[in-house]
Amino acid sequence: KAKEAGHDLSAFMEPAGRQTLLIEAARHGHVPVVKLLLEQGVAVDAQNQAGKTALHIGAWKGHQDVVSCLFRAGAEWCIGDFYGRNALMTAAAQGDVGMVRLLLE
Repeated sequence: KAKEAGHDLSAFMEPAGRQTLLIEAARHGHVPVVKLLLEQGVAVDAQNQAGKTALHIGAWKGHQDVVSCLFRAGAEWCIGDFYGRNALMTAAAQGDVGMVRLLLE
């Protein structure tokens, strides 16, 4: 595993606004990368400088497969960003009814 080799896959990438690899994978809908990072033990609910998690970003971008994967790994939809918005609010603001349903299941 990467952790055993001394690599911290949960580390923040600078100067990219404290984005984690998991947040970036969620942003781009890369399910295999999300799964790999979660298998390596990254922090599923790590927040960027705006308080957003990978779940926020996945919900915002409409990546249902990513959101499902994050849920199975224990991601919390109720975590608010620095403006108090959680992943459910983010999906609702996007008008993504399918994502809202997924987050409520």
